[in-house]
Amino acid sequence: MKIISVSWASFGVLTLFQIAAGGLFLPISESIGSVADSLLFVLIAFALREPTILGRIVTSGETVSQAVYSNPSIDTIVLYNAESDRRSLVETFVKDGLATGQDVVCQVTKAEVPFYRAILRGSGMMNSSLGEHSVTIRPIETTIAPAAIDTPLSASVPDVRRELVDLDELDLDHCRDIIRKITFPDGISRSKQIGRIWALNVEGAHAGVLDLLQGANPTARVIDLAMQQDTFSKMFNMKHQDILGNRLLLEYEPTSDYEEVVQKFVKEFQANGEPVAIFTSAGSPIYRQFRDQRNISLFSFSTKTSSPARLSDEQVLLPERDTSLLLDAVDKLLQALSKKRIGILFDVFTDIILSQGFEKAYGVLSSVVEMTESEMASILVLINYGALEPRVLGAVQGLFRSQLRFNFDGPKVIKLQGGRQASSYDEEPLTGVQESSGGIRA
Repeated sequence: MKIISVSWASFGVLTLFQIAAGGLFLPISESIGSVADSLLFVLIAFALREPTILGRIVTSGETVSQAVYSNPSIDTIVLYNAESDRRSLVETFVKDGLATGQDVVCQVTKAEVPFYRAILRGSGMMNSSLGEHSVTIRPIETTIAPAAIDTPLSASVPDVRRELVDLDELDLDHCRDIIRKITFPDGISRSKQIGRIWALNVEGAHAGVLDLLQGANPTARVIDLAMQQDTFSKMFNMKHQDILGNRLLLEYEPTSDYEEVVQKFVKEFQANGEPVAIFTSAGSPIYRQFRDQRNISLFSFSTKTSSPARLSDEQVLLPERDTSLLLDAVDKLLQALSKKRIGILFDVFTDIILSQGFEKAYGVLSSVVEMTESEMASILVLINYGALEPRVLGAVQGLFRSQLRFNFDGPKVIKLQGGRQASSYDEEPLTGVQESSGGIRA
């Protein structure tokens, strides 16, 4: 804005110069003025192409570049089984580590070494490095000695690294020894935290291993790939791949526990190593539920600000009812994550409809739907169906090919992309709300 203001002021100065330099110097002054005008227009064009404040905020956040496990002070425990897709997890973990200037160490059982090598070779990261930082795969059976585990990859930056420790199906005593020596290494200051993922095969591991991990890492976050990679999509009788690129409408009763469905949507994308963004109002039930969670881009609308502001690496505050900033934030988010799959949840359109009128809200919502017409983006739009007139609700429904409803009777399918429809709400109940039992559970 400063560049634009100075440029426009300079146009007036040049005009006065041309008038003052009339007579014999008129041709020269006109030539100088034409060249100067051209330069000023170039400056204005450059200024208009500069990123907006919101653009800088969105692209500077940790969550944009790190879809998972971005906090080095909190370990993560990942539970998986034979059907879990660990490829996305490993690729994201390694790429994010290299992108943030960290060495990456994968300590895995000998049986799993070929699997990890195949993942890294397939993604072009094996035996490659970014600057001085690289990826190393170590058989965990040969690195049990503290000296081997604790030897830093780089003497100059001994703790700038992240680790993935895959215990697979090791027995309880072996896991206890590994966890103790890695978590509490001799001669290493406990104040220097190394970000770690602890992976565990829940199908063959002893149930006590999870207790050991949680005892050694009380603040660790648990991600259950064995049960959560399809925790939301299975309510549609689909897999995660089936909802990618889908635009879903969830009509909810506000006094019901609809946040349960929202939580499943978030957990599914997190379990698949994909970023999640939430647009909601400050103080809403959705905001209260997710404001303290890591690895979520949380955009909240509030009356406490008149311009975009970053509250933390993962929280952005937006002025209430400013729909232009909503569209700008979605646009910048999609640009920043153009090569990554992303799940986006909107919990603001009921308020926009009631406060700014249906016509304006419909235009914004249709723009959002159009902007996310991509296989890389999946959106879930929440609407309080009891607060809207039938005509308004019908118009909103017309923008979506996949629709759900959640009330005290639980979640029900209205229709799904691909032509599968329920003739009435009572005929198509969803059966995937309750978590399955069995195996090691968090």
